Amino acid sequence: MTAPLDSTSPLRSAVEETQFSSEETSPRLTSTRLQRIREQFRAQMRRGRPQWRPFSPLPQDVPPDLVPGCTLQAVIGSGGMGTVYLARQNALERQVAVKVLNPRLANDPVFMERLRKEAQIMGTFSHPNLVGCHDIIVSRNGACILMEYIPGHLNGRTLIHLLGPMPERYAILVLHALAKGLAYAYEKGFTHRDVKPDNLLFAFQDKRPPESYEELFQSPDFRVALCDFGIASTQTQYTEEHREEPPGEVKAEEEEEEENAIVGSPLYMSPEQALMPENVDCRSDIYSLACTAFFLLTGKPPFPGKTLEEVLDLKTQCDLPLPVPPAPAKPLNPILGKALLRMGALQQEDRFQDYATLLDVLAPLETSLTSPLSFRLFTYHYRKFLSRLCLGALLLGGFILLGIHGYTQWLNNYERRLMDDTVFLGKWEGTLSTWQQIFTAEGRVLRGTASSGPLTLKEHLRPGDYLRVSLNFQDVGSAILMLHSATGGKEPLMRLICYREPRRNVVQLGLPSRKPDSPTAFEEIPGPLDLPDATNPWIQLRIQFHESFCVVWNQDRPLGICHFPPVQEAAFSISRLNCPQVQFANIALVREKYAQRLLPRLNEEYP
Repeated sequence: MTAPLDSTSPLRSAVEETQFSSEETSPRLTSTRLQRIREQFRAQMRRGRPQWRPFSPLPQDVPPDLVPGCTLQAVIGSGGMGTVYLARQNALERQVAVKVLNPRLANDPVFMERLRKEAQIMGTFSHPNLVGCHDIIVSRNGACILMEYIPGHLNGRTLIHLLGPMPERYAILVLHALAKGLAYAYEKGFTHRDVKPDNLLFAFQDKRPPESYEELFQSPDFRVALCDFGIASTQTQYTEEHREEPPGEVKAEEEEEEENAIVGSPLYMSPEQALMPENVDCRSDIYSLACTAFFLLTGKPPFPGKTLEEVLDLKTQCDLPLPVPPAPAKPLNPILGKALLRMGALQQEDRFQDYATLLDVLAPLETSLTSPLSFRLFTYHYRKFLSRLCLGALLLGGFILLGIHGYTQWLNNYERRLMDDTVFLGKWEGTLSTWQQIFTAEGRVLRGTASSGPLTLKEHLRPGDYLRVSLNFQDVGSAILMLHSATGGKEPLMRLICYREPRRNVVQLGLPSRKPDSPTAFEEIPGPLDLPDATNPWIQLRIQFHESFCVVWNQDRPLGICHFPPVQEAAFSISRLNCPQVQFANIALVREKYAQRLLPRLNEEYP
């Protein structure tokens, strides 16, 4: 993936002004600066294959008490800024890493002042993925930094040369850990500016190199930490360094180069760090982190040119290429590959603009290592599908809720619709001419008198059905309601006599007499002394029919149970009226499947 620079690109402008020439200089990339980068690049290219080795013995010309308060024990390594020793801090009785600075740097007041400020801030670091700084000591023997000691003698470059390219799952762990450490440092005001494999330290307790990545990463004391904050910059550093000078004062080129010297590793630094160091921020460290991840996955830097000019030309022309792990490793995870391409974009605006956004991408990848069916990884992979699925589920749920609501409303109004439908002479049979169908304030009603003949409901009750009937006496009197078999001889099953007395209503239940001498008589069934609605002009009854018995209710209060021989269907009749005028309303025959929903208490108390 390449992204050629357009004519307005600041990086392109800087490259065109310099042309990697020592004769033509740019305000930022001068010949001296370019020469220093070239020397640094050649030093890196001259490095041989790193080998793991235990501590080197302390040289004879180095006294153990060179650093006040510490006893030097061995040499860990050396570099351009100085030598790192393993030492014992006498006051706290702990092992520390002591970096003794190069005497040339220790005598530089500008560098020492910057180093003191950085050490003060680094001393506040408390993060497992950053090597902490304990103290900075300046004595007659020079300057040194006391740092946290990470056992194992393993940095990123040595580890890759020992075990080969790092498997993807472990590279993700390292990448996420470093991103968290850099984010923590950036919150403290620091930009590292030298993220590279050599500055990654891997903790390993055994006094031997690990035999596999599994042994290293599964070690209970495993830890990866970023070291060498010696060239880190604060967010206000360049503002202070590039303040305007008083009129008439022009710094010499060499003096300016000393204050604004290029730092970092050319193979891993961002393009703007080489060309425009005043633009370095967290996005530059994110670029270097992507280059470091490229090296961990492939075993080589992303732009392996033979000369510095080739490397810088590629860096200022192309985005970071996609790492391709060597066979037989599986192809790179597309989410990780996409993240690395964005981290290594040529233009700063195209990269992750902060660590929070980067961590949101890396965190699900790391979570997937411990749980292959990680919810966060699954949702990240299938976020578009899941969003559509959730939308469809919401719509389906809405339709279901609307359906349930509609059915509930229909069920609640079912009995009322039946009332309006049954209070109609066409639903009855018998002496219809002696009855009237009228409309009142209560709705449609059937009106009968003492001269009205019997009426029988055409629809028959089946087991589980119930019948609702309301009647209103216009004067003192009675009405006889019958329930009889709908087949055969139509034997009576139950009789209801409703009385209207001057101040109350009475309902009397009766069963056919079983005495041989009076087969047409009825035996009364004891019921409640008073109806719950005895003073209400309307008597409201519910008759719940079963195969061998029926339950009679006044509203929701049972009046009695009538037992009879088993029948499959029953008919309801208004047998006789003994009153000047009686009105029947709210007549509804509710079938079994609806009765179970409308009258649950009836079935619970009388199964």
